[in-house]
Amino acid sequence: MASPALCSHAPQSGSRPKSRFVLALLAMICWQMSRHSVSAFLPGFQGRRLAIQAALVGLVPQAAKAEEGAPVKKGGRASKWYGIYEDPKHPSCDRSIVIAFDGTKGKIEGYDLSGAGDEGKFNCRKRRDVQYYDWSLKVSLANKDANELVVEQAGRDIVDRKRIGQPSEVIAKWDGDGILWPDGTKWPSAAVCPVFRDGDDAGRDMSRCSLQDGRMAGAPAESAVTFSGPACSSARDDREVHRDSRIMSITFNPHGSRCVTTDNNGVVGVWKTDMRGLCNQMCHYRKTGAHDKVIFRTMTPSGEPNLDNPPFFFGGEQGIIYLADDFGLCSERYKIGSPLLLLEYYREKAPGTRDQP
Repeated sequence: MASPALCSHAPQSGSRPKSRFVLALLAMICWQMSRHSVSAFLPGFQGRRLAIQAALVGLVPQAAKAEEGAPVKKGGRASKWYGIYEDPKHPSCDRSIVIAFDGTKGKIEGYDLSGAGDEGKFNCRKRRDVQYYDWSLKVSLANKDANELVVEQAGRDIVDRKRIGQPSEVIAKWDGDGILWPDGTKWPSAAVCPVFRDGDDAGRDMSRCSLQDGRMAGAPAESAVTFSGPACSSARDDREVHRDSRIMSITFNPHGSRCVTTDNNGVVGVWKTDMRGLCNQMCHYRKTGAHDKVIFRTMTPSGEPNLDNPPFFFGGEQGIIYLADDFGLCSERYKIGSPLLLLEYYREKAPGTRDQP
């Protein structure tokens, strides 16, 4: 096990080199007794910008916050649509759905083989000599228990992944254990990992899956992190990194080879995982306050995809966004001053280029 590394504060670079790509973070922020919104652009890492949008929606206790994508229900579970799905027309290509807190809005996310969409059928089994791209589409439901999901298609057909001329809507139906599309294609549920809460004062018993290779990590109890994989017969636990703390989030990188765990006492653990469910602690960071938001930076400063071993952003109740990696390097990037409600990472396309949703 690698020795723990402490997170240092590095001064933010003031240089802004030219680039065709702009990387941004979207931070939604809780604040007390207001319902206004503000936005600002801040100078970012190597000339990128942070798009900070503050939604002032009323301060709520930390224990009552649910993980992004999972509606809060006392003693309940996430939306039935929330989870990971297998796409029979595009094997190994990620397909997942997250549903917002109100249970009526969300998004379908996935990634495809770059340039293969026009052929209709392809697979995304990991190869280092090809490129992939991420996509995301908005979804909506009539109510939280609805059996029909409306998908706003743009750029490509959601099922065949072929280019379409105009944006359109398609309605999918819940089929008991998966999603049924109008042409008869079914996406069965894969390694679905819902988030549970057992009351306002209880710790969350959560489980998160990687979107690649079937590797899994969960927090079945206070302070414990459990790892497993498709090639192992039993799970492996670690109770040292987050000793006497409540696990707040568990996040894999796109290829499932790294996992980041956070807790309510400011500890951020970085793990190396494999198909056998083995976990090696690469390093950990200790910062003030609870951290429950983690997102991997999947593009390099030059705009190239970086899915194998990308650095990651994290933050939480202190309103500070950090950038870190698995080598023990960590720096404070932005200070918002209010708790983070949502942290997302996206690429702003260059003028004159076409979207690949």
